[in-house]
Amino acid sequence: MLTITEATTRERSYDEAGRREVVAYVWPKGETLMENLAERYARPYEAWRPLVEAKLKELGIGYEKLAWRQRAGCTCPCSPGFVLRGNTRRISVSMTLEDVAA
Repeated sequence: MLTITEATTRERSYDEAGRREVVAYVWPKGETLMENLAERYARPYEAWRPLVEAKLKELGIGYEKLAWRQRAGCTCPCSPGFVLRGNTRRISVSMTLEDVAA
């Protein structure tokens, strides 16, 4: 069963890629750098969406719409993630996704 085992927030000291909304990045636990590079265009973000929504609610981070963007972190497609439309706090959220036994 997929679950988010860790979530951290960090303040942004600058506007990353001109982004005004909060970005939530999801990192599969144990994924190597090479696997990350190979898989970043084929993320199963629709399967991840309810997990991210639940964790954001748990953290008290609100939003109007949760949108997956391949270019969430910068202007190139290297850092995909969920953009929290309607939330202009200057933070980023990193989440660790793990497949754990039920």
